[in-house]
Amino acid sequence: MDRQAFVYIDYPAGPVLVGRLLSRFRKGREGATFEYDPSWLARPDRFALEPALALAPGPFHAGAEKVLFGSIGDSAPDRWGRALMRRRMLEVEVFPGVEDVLRQLQAANVPMYIMSTSSPGNIRKLLKARGLEGYFKRIYGNVGVFGKAKMLRRVIEQNRLDPAGVFYIGDEARDVEATKRVGVHGIAVGWGFNSPALLERHEPFALLQTPKELAELFTKLINKAETK
Repeated sequence: MDRQAFVYIDYPAGPVLVGRLLSRFRKGREGATFEYDPSWLARPDRFALEPALALAPGPFHAGAEKVLFGSIGDSAPDRWGRALMRRRMLEVEVFPGVEDVLRQLQAANVPMYIMSTSSPGNIRKLLKARGLEGYFKRIYGNVGVFGKAKMLRRVIEQNRLDPAGVFYIGDEARDVEATKRVGVHGIAVGWGFNSPALLERHEPFALLQTPKELAELFTKLINKAETK
């Protein structure tokens, strides 16, 4: 099955679409194809992402032994990057107000799960260090660059969840795209990895700027569910 991701450059004036990356599976092998967006090729300040991706319509195909192009693959953590993340994990602070939302959902008997590109072990260490390990039913970790929709389907199937009642909270555009492919509600938060402007372009179910707004949204959703 082919899967698509949008490649942006986050300029100070706002995100700019550069092109589209297609992950493809053929005969048991994974490969990648990239194509610049026409709007990027028309910009006066355009530039090539790397020598293998010359400024031309394309498409460009990664080599036989490559899953991603170098410039795009560098945005994902390598072995050294993952080791650094493990060392820095316990330095991560929880955003003020997030635990209030967790308490709210737990009090309403809403099951919560974590799905992340980080390893389950690292996530458990962080949750334990911050006193949050009791809120989540299960952790799904080590999700690949293109694997969020696939893992989200697994979470729904394994836990026998109704997709219509699933709300996925994420801070990346690919989180929003995964929710659309699976058919669940995507809630984008603007205090994380991608900018609010970029998240808004992908049209999530809701785009929130603070944990307080997240709590207010869930208050409305819970009250609505209780009145049915």
